[in-house]
Amino acid sequence: MSLPASIATHSREQTLYIGRDGLIRRHDYEVEIQGNNATTRYLLGPVNVEGILLPSGFRVYPR
Repeated sequence: MSLPASIATHSREQTLYIGRDGLIRRHDYEVEIQGNNATTRYLLGPVNVEGILLPSGFRVYPR
């Protein structure tokens, strides 16, 4: 996805990988404010919080 300049974000270009269950499993982006470091974030352990599924943790790795 490509985000407009009006949205404050760490990266204008981002890629989301969504599982068959509809949950975001992986998030790829480049940290523009740190010299465009390519990064992958894995969202882990979904928990139900008042009917909304949220990750309970994540891991970040360089790409």
